[in-house]
Amino acid sequence: KSKFGMLLMAICDNKCRFRWADITHPGCASDLTAWLTSDLGQALEKPDQDILLPGHSIFGDNAFVESYYMSTPIPGTRISGYDDAYNFYFSQLRITIERAFGILVHRFAILRAPISMSIKKVPALVMGLMKLHNFYVSEGGRKIVAGLEDDEAFIQYRAWRENSVAVSLNKNR
Repeated sequence: KSKFGMLLMAICDNKCRFRWADITHPGCASDLTAWLTSDLGQALEKPDQDILLPGHSIFGDNAFVESYYMSTPIPGTRISGYDDAYNFYFSQLRITIERAFGILVHRFAILRAPISMSIKKVPALVMGLMKLHNFYVSEGGRKIVAGLEDDEAFIQYRAWRENSVAVSLNKNR
């Protein structure tokens, strides 16, 4: 309320790494309009595109239109068992992008509240945070700053110590 918003569309892989993102439209734009005017949406509309591997598609939600490159859930509540199973497995795949956004927001606390900066700078900030997120995921979560190994061992020891104290307290009750 009384703030401007941006529409963030993204595609991620199975490891929750962001592979494509677009944050050029205002929050009031429809998902379909934003998609069709995005660089990737326009490139995929060309018949001679070779962006996607043969037999692969993008999984979108109900806001998108099914096409040769975009799969969407089957609408309705009175659908066959086969279609219901398709929607179930479809939703299992779509959960990955929700997880990626959740991890991103959890990792960077600045994204948990309205960002107090010029709206013109927000896309660059968010794209930068997504790149840092991808770097962290690709590195397997290893500490990337020298000298933190001792701190990590101490944190693990404290967590083990507190856990064993909690277990022993529960046994005495």
